[in-house]
Amino acid sequence: MIISTFQIDDKLSRIFADLVVLSDPIQYGVFGEEYKVFLMEAFKKKKNIFSFQNTAFYVENNEIAGMILGFPLPPTFVEELHTAFLMIKRLGKFIIPNLPLFLKASKQLELKPSGEYYVNNLAVFEKFRRKGIAKKLLEYSENVASQKNCHVISLYVKEDNLPAFNLYKKLGYKETKKVFIDLGVKKTTIIRMKKNLF
Repeated sequence: MIISTFQIDDKLSRIFADLVVLSDPIQYGVFGEEYKVFLMEAFKKKKNIFSFQNTAFYVENNEIAGMILGFPLPPTFVEELHTAFLMIKRLGKFIIPNLPLFLKASKQLELKPSGEYYVNNLAVFEKFRRKGIAKKLLEYSENVASQKNCHVISLYVKEDNLPAFNLYKKLGYKETKKVFIDLGVKKTTIIRMKKNLF
């Protein structure tokens, strides 16, 4: 069962942070435990990219099995500003010395096209995998995107994450480009994938 309305507390924000790190270990590799603290803080607040407002969880047997976080592009100015403020507040000591690398990576992601819905994070805990949960979460986001009049849904997947890449292909997502991300201590290649909704 997918839920998008829930009681926000420390336990749920920790689960959210764990799932985001599971879906994007590169950021955790750069920022360490402070990244999880940032995610927990951001999740509890409105009007930022990592907000509970952009999140849905999949629950199985009263346990959170997975999560998807997405939003229409481009993010609002307020969302970008609040996200940047929270990141600088919590992670500034990591970001400021490496600002050129972060700005370059941000520009490469091209998260500005209007009419597109972007899946920022999708993760399923290991013990719940291969049960179709990721597919259900993506279908949920596709419905949300359509309700918000977005005609395209997009996401990034790590090049070496073949199970996820193959799932997205099977669900109709097409590869549109590859991006090499260099965050100093962490480097990776990610693939942008898109699917037309109507």
